Amino acid sequence: MTKKNLKRPVPKLFFLFFSALLLLPVSCKKVVVTQNRNEPGENAGEQSLIAAQGISVSQEMESIEAFLARSGWEMQSTGTGLRYEVYQEARPGTPQVESGDAVKVSYSLQLLNGAIVEEVPPEAPRTLILGKSPMVPGLEQALLLLKKGERARILLPSHLAYGFSGDGNRIPPRATLLYDLCVEDIRIPPRPSSRGRNQAQSQDASR
Repeated sequence: MTKKNLKRPVPKLFFLFFSALLLLPVSCKKVVVTQNRNEPGENAGEQSLIAAQGISVSQEMESIEAFLARSGWEMQSTGTGLRYEVYQEARPGTPQVESGDAVKVSYSLQLLNGAIVEEVPPEAPRTLILGKSPMVPGLEQALLLLKKGERARILLPSHLAYGFSGDGNRIPPRATLLYDLCVEDIRIPPRPSSRGRNQAQSQDASR
């Protein structure tokens, strides 16, 4: 009798423990599913904003293509969306603009509807130091493609110009910009030679 009484509780306890292990992952899975269901609602505002931006970009690209079709210009395109056309090339051997150069430029800046935003005449060119002077990213990218004396048309989509906000003055939000630009001069800053750098490193090491 004693042996039978001792054997009976063992399978019952084992069954309860095994059942609990089976139910545990099921309950956890339900919690995860409930959390995933809440995510779309929480991100609805962000998704709507992304969708609106995508539509705006698509509309801007269509406007750019239509403008180029009307103008008949054959512009090259870079990976960033910059478009440019050099219509007056420099002589062979002319230095190209590099980062850190002080570049004197004259230009006419306008919107795609023909409205003039700014004009900088050749008699009073503007000096821009690449990598230091404040300028929209598309303009700096374009200057690095040009040489002294070259004239180019440069078309900047809004994400390379003043973006969704504009400049708060004459350039409206999401505006595509068109530059008719000339590189009047390039002042190349003194760049230390390898010999000069080695001497400077030797002096620093001896201190």
